[in-house]
Parts: sequence; structure tokens; C-alpha cells
Amino acid sequence: MTIDRIIQVFDFYNVKKTALEKEFGIGNGYFGKMERNKGDVGCSIVEKMFYKFPNVSLQWLITGSGVMLKNSDEFKPKTSLFIQEPEEMY
Repeated sequence: MTIDRIIQVFDFYNVKKTALEKEFGIGNGYFGKMERNKGDVGCSIVEKMFYKFPNVSLQWLITGSGVMLKNSDEFKPKTSLFIQEPEEMY
């Protein structure tokens, strides 16, 4: 669902839902309510997301197909995604 992908964008950019609710001029708790109820977000929210996060693929945001970022160079993890175990010497 689109709301799930919106929450992924928030997590990726480390943005608080309440901050964007205020910036977008929508009700406090809107994103949380949509997430809990698996609700549909309106076109105006998708449009605001498009302008706020220009590197996020609109196709991915709406349909879930493709990749999240248009420019994958933006993804630079702060830490390794994999825990590397030390190699044992035999």
C-alpha cells in the first residue's frame, strides 16, 4: 500500500511523521492513523511527497514497482547491513 511506502520514505530519511503532518498542513496523527487502518492516502499527499522527496520514484511510491530512489548514489548506509563474523583459522 502507498502508506507503507510513505512510512519507508520517512524511515529512510529519518523524518518524523508529526513534522511532515505540520509541514503538509494535515491533521496531527494522520499518517499513524492511515498506517494502522491501511488507509488510502489522497493525491494531494502523494503530490506533496513528490515535491518534498524529489529523489523518490513516483512510480515506486504509487505502485510499489521498481526501486525507491531514482538516484541510488544517495543510499549510503551509515553502518554495515550485515554482521561480519571473524573468520576462524583452522
